[in-house]
Amino acid sequence: MTHAYLYQNGAFTRLDFPSSQWTAAVGINNGRTISGIYQDNNLVTHGFTYANGVFTRVDPPNSTASALGGINNKGDVTATANVNNASTNYMGLPSNSASTHKTECQLATRAASLHR
Repeated sequence: MTHAYLYQNGAFTRLDFPSSQWTAAVGINNGRTISGIYQDNNLVTHGFTYANGVFTRVDPPNSTASALGGINNKGDVTATANVNNASTNYMGLPSNSASTHKTECQLATRAASLHR
């Protein structure tokens, strides 16, 4: 199993999305919000954010698999997702919801390669 870690103040904190097969942290901003990817028990990947001890699943609408990349200081994230059997890249905002297991996100697309 692969684990993600946060290193701060000389100590490591392990970050595993609940009930995941593995978790990988990809980005962090100055507000200490972490973005990343995890694989669920059905072997499907999902994006996530982690802030203030809370994991939030972030999947673009209609995606069958996804991953978050970097996150900036405004909370904008990059994402890659499989939508309609095609890889799609997004830049947008994760929802402000504090839910730990969201099934879909409110992803405001700013620049995307969309397959209609």
